[in-house]
Amino acid sequence: MSRETETSARYKGVSSWSIRRPVGTLTLASVVVVLGLFFQNRLPLDLLPPIVYPQVRINVSNSGVDPQVLEETIAKPLEAALATTEDLVRMETQI
Repeated sequence: MSRETETSARYKGVSSWSIRRPVGTLTLASVVVVLGLFFQNRLPLDLLPPIVYPQVRINVSNSGVDPQVLEETIAKPLEAALATTEDLVRMETQI
């Protein structure tokens, strides 16, 4: 193996470059730290983001029907079907 091939094979990679050039490595590391500190203040930070809960609203209008019939035939079956909804917070029925 010639001396040039041996030398070029020995000096490949980031680690060998940073060992051979400590000033460049220090400069690059300093630039990364300064830019990190500069942009850290510009990052949005919200400890409690606004939460939008999913909602389902059902409006049934059937004029001329007795409220008891409306409750038995429409409201109670709807409530029973919707009661199986995962993470249901509130259910309200107005007749």
